[in-house]
Amino acid sequence: MNIPLIESWLDAYPTQIDFSIPDTNVVALAFNRRGNHLAGAAANGAVIVWDVDMWSVLRLLHGHAASVTSLSWSRSGRYLVSGGQDWRCIVWDMSTGEAVHTFDFDVPVTNVSIHPFKSHLLVASLQSSPPVLIDTRTRTTTPLPAAIPPEFRDQARDVDVLACWDATGHYIFTGTSKGHWHVLPLADVTTPVFTDRLAAHAIRHFAFARSGSHLAATVNDKTIRTYHLPYVAGYLTDRARVAAQVARGDGGEEVPVPPFECVPMLKLQDLVNRNSWCSSAWAGNEEFVIGATAGRMHELNVWNVATGTLVKLLEGPSEPLLAFAWHPVLPVCVSLSQKGTMYVWNTKPRDRWSAFAPDFKEIEDNVEYEEREDEFDLVEELTLPTVNGGAVSAAAKVTKPAFVDLVTPIEGYTKVDEDDDGDEPWALTVSLDHPVGGAPHSAMGVFAATQPPAALVLVQRDDPPARGKRRRED
Repeated sequence: MNIPLIESWLDAYPTQIDFSIPDTNVVALAFNRRGNHLAGAAANGAVIVWDVDMWSVLRLLHGHAASVTSLSWSRSGRYLVSGGQDWRCIVWDMSTGEAVHTFDFDVPVTNVSIHPFKSHLLVASLQSSPPVLIDTRTRTTTPLPAAIPPEFRDQARDVDVLACWDATGHYIFTGTSKGHWHVLPLADVTTPVFTDRLAAHAIRHFAFARSGSHLAATVNDKTIRTYHLPYVAGYLTDRARVAAQVARGDGGEEVPVPPFECVPMLKLQDLVNRNSWCSSAWAGNEEFVIGATAGRMHELNVWNVATGTLVKLLEGPSEPLLAFAWHPVLPVCVSLSQKGTMYVWNTKPRDRWSAFAPDFKEIEDNVEYEEREDEFDLVEELTLPTVNGGAVSAAAKVTKPAFVDLVTPIEGYTKVDEDDDGDEPWALTVSLDHPVGGAPHSAMGVFAATQPPAALVLVQRDDPPARGKRRRED
């Protein structure tokens, strides 16, 4: 995606529903870092990957025996992590569509998050248990009991913890169902560097801006709290400088871990309808915050961060909103209804006649056109000027075409934000026949195509299996 060519006059947030995809059977969504692919977690255990430009199905992945609850992309876009109600966490290789790592736990996985720079490090949130740090290279799992406040560790089964990485990859943000917010450093996950209690209600979602310098925390007390993280910008700048030195062969020193800083900004809420929120996102170069309602309404609220005022209310269909995902670059978002319909929101298209006629000017009202005196007069054919007594050659009349460089990176757009996570630069290829996994090329009718194989059907039971044991169907 060529960011400099994106129209600067586009709205910072979508204004209408562009189209919808029915019967997707999807319950969670996640865009990759570049925004050209969208992954959907199906209720029957399948993982679907769409191409955002054509909205065709590129990958259909089967590996879960129950509903998939969360998805997370690696920075390069090659790896996708999924966690589900079948107590399983799977790392997928998008180049082959195969599962390269599988981790089984004793409880359902509620959320997964992959390290922003090291694709072999994951953090998984578990139901009624502390989150777990996973290293796929050594295949080790490290519980994070420090994510739970000391007064609740004896009753940890009554506490759910949401865990995710920050933009630097040096800190793990955790939020509990009791409203506690802890920040754990990767160097020592046993000692939090920051603790706070946002409310007496559960923390549902952490949304980081694309730059990583801003955070929106969605809490069950019907508020969205925003924060500024000043340590992120300096670290990413130093990391980009060192990466450029290494690329030139000049070596490069190790970037020190920045000390954690957090500055509270705003508390956003719906003062009229008192709606609760299921998730949030940053938009418009971090100038706006989007809040998705939780409940019977299908609405998106847009707040201006500078003033804290509600600037737009986007009303969807009369279906409860289940989840939504924000495009990382464009003013586009995708929302899910509880009926399984996926709605794609976009800006209202505008006519640009100046693209066809450079001298075209738009006017607000009709004006009377005054014809020039010589506008429709016949003009005799002009003779070409001469050079050294002769006519100008045809080659001299041809204007030299402008040189367009499509290879050299543009300064200001080549940031560490676009770097890969140690993997080779990679892009998912589009198959014109059928994607990996045998899925149909069309994005319509995905529900029938996402039915899992018979061997993956979960056995229906009244009581859950004992901890550490899994009952399988013969």
